[in-house]
Amino acid sequence: MKKFIYVSSSEGTMSSVLFKDLTKHSDKTETVKGFFSLPEKPQGFIVKYARKLCKIPVLYELIFFFFDILFFRFKKIDKENDYYILSTNLRTPGLSYVYLRKFFRKNPNVHLVFLTIDTYSKPFCRCMRHLCENIPEIIVYTYDKDDADKYGFNYNICIYSKVDLPKQPVKYDLYFSGYDKGRLEMLKSIQKKCEKNNILSYIKVVSKEEKSGQKDGIHFIDYNMPYMEILNETMQTNCILEILQEGQAGSTLRYYEALMYNKKLLTNNKNIVNLPFYDSEYMFVFEKPEDIDYDWIARTENINYNYDGRFSPLKIIDKIEVSN
Repeated sequence: MKKFIYVSSSEGTMSSVLFKDLTKHSDKTETVKGFFSLPEKPQGFIVKYARKLCKIPVLYELIFFFFDILFFRFKKIDKENDYYILSTNLRTPGLSYVYLRKFFRKNPNVHLVFLTIDTYSKPFCRCMRHLCENIPEIIVYTYDKDDADKYGFNYNICIYSKVDLPKQPVKYDLYFSGYDKGRLEMLKSIQKKCEKNNILSYIKVVSKEEKSGQKDGIHFIDYNMPYMEILNETMQTNCILEILQEGQAGSTLRYYEALMYNKKLLTNNKNIVNLPFYDSEYMFVFEKPEDIDYDWIARTENINYNYDGRFSPLKIIDKIEVSN
């Protein structure tokens, strides 16, 4: 019999929200807090320390091989069932490939499945790369088509769990939240045009260069916004603004938030027309701020994308049950 165990992220983080369906459906998955038999706070410290140490693979392995011998949570797993242990790339720091290779040889009924929320080349995937390069049996699902083609990973367009959020009065015509990442000049231009066209916008930017506070109509902050805070503010807008970083081809979470919570989407992602649920009536694609129809932003409509749950992480379990 196949059994699924989800190694959860810390409560309130973005990944804990994206994978919430796995924790809600105990009939499908068992949920554990981290790979190690330690309280959550010490695990958080270990993960943070290990992520830095992974830059020095030899030292990393020397330390965490013995650490895993002591604290790896699944040491005494039974051999009667086939187990699939699911985790994001964020939970991988602290895992030793030397230890895991020995563990998998003794327990061929246990399979490790990584569900990436970052591209494979990014720093947050460093520890995962360290494991995958040395243990080819690890199963990887990625939202990045280039990574899937290049490394032979399983491609999955996105993982997103819809959260039950209360309806809220609409306060803003247009909402943006995110890091600067080279997008500030476009945001400033859009903000000016919003003011000129009597559009009530709420543009919130995480920036290290700008002081916290409001400047030119943009709200600057110096802290990472909790994802639930972003969702609560999303519920208060008529339209969500998505701006891709330079060189980015795939959608951000703004596209999925628009789908889940039936909001208009204003985006510079020209590839959105090829995505499921694209609707030209409620999704507006622009290249320059001058292209935007600001009357369209403010116009309220009864939106329903008829989202069918296809991005739920539970669908990954369905795929594994069929393919393995």
